[in-house]
Amino acid sequence: MENQTELEPIVQPATEIKDDRGQTSMRFKSADELLKAYISLEKEFTKRSQKLKALEKEAETKKEQKEYTSQNWQQKVDEFTANLPESFPFKKQIAEEILTGKLESNPNCLEIAGARVLLKNYKSPVDYLSDDEFIQKHVIGNEKVKESVIKNYLKSLSDIKSVKTIGSAGQSAVTAPSRPKTVDEAGKMVMKMTGTGK
Repeated sequence: MENQTELEPIVQPATEIKDDRGQTSMRFKSADELLKAYISLEKEFTKRSQKLKALEKEAETKKEQKEYTSQNWQQKVDEFTANLPESFPFKKQIAEEILTGKLESNPNCLEIAGARVLLKNYKSPVDYLSDDEFIQKHVIGNEKVKESVIKNYLKSLSDIKSVKTIGSAGQSAVTAPSRPKTVDEAGKMVMKMTGTGK
């Protein structure tokens, strides 16, 4: 008989709740009201659970959608290479970075992958100066650089203190040199050049 009493449902009286003033009030006046409230709560819980599942499914679908499968992908790539033309030689590495760097569903995957690849391939000016191929192709082979080097060299030669026979622009004097006809004229020329005498 003791087992029977344990299995019988326990019926409790309506719950008493104390409000913030310390007064006791009954929340539900009857079992029917409690049942109605429970059913209403259960319906609301079911609605929210379904909505949550739908939102989770939508988020998962968006997460799984690869950015490079979108309709405007080619336009995004064209804009990216137009804004960052130095990334063009690294397009294959950028594509690999998007795939291996878990960036497929990121809307900014091109920018992130491009920055990572360009950073990996960055060379400082010192690195370029020690690269013989770069120097041959971009420095020695560049006409502007050649002109600038030659101009600077000729200018440095013109700074040497000597008798000017050719002007700084590489042109010769317009007047013919004057030559003395007598020894007296030669003496006067020497005195004039050295700044002594009359």
